[in-house]
Amino acid sequence: MDTINTDNILPTAEIGAISQPEREAGEYRSLPKPDKGRPIVAVIVAVIANAVPWIPSLAVVFLVLLLMSRLVEFLTYSWSALLFPWQLNYDEGVNVSSSWLIAQNVNIYRPHTPDLFISATHPPFYYLLNALAMKIWGLNLVSGRLISFIGTLGVGALMWA
Repeated sequence: MDTINTDNILPTAEIGAISQPEREAGEYRSLPKPDKGRPIVAVIVAVIANAVPWIPSLAVVFLVLLLMSRLVEFLTYSWSALLFPWQLNYDEGVNVSSSWLIAQNVNIYRPHTPDLFISATHPPFYYLLNALAMKIWGLNLVSGRLISFIGTLGVGALMWA
């Protein structure tokens, strides 16, 4: 990869050249000192980032705008899934059954017996929240979906922060 020597490059304080007194007083933003053999792309990125400090903010705005369509698609799908009246996949029925058993004070984590097998695929907190919702609103699929949706939004917010 090509390299460039930036020892003699001086940025301007404003539009126009830097005067000798400004240069001596150091009243300009200097470029980072390059290592010998530094790739030209790294030098260009350093020059642009030093000259235009708002570029990282612009990159975040661009990323948000780029991902906005996916966010709208996710929210649209999630809303339609929340309101869908029937089971979307096999696991939802298993989760509703396990949560309903907890709501009826049955221990779903006990050793399996020939007459009762419970497949608990989530940690206990999910089932406890869902069981509490079922005690309040009755047997439904929406509460488990809502817990998962809120958890997904929470993880996304933690990843963003």
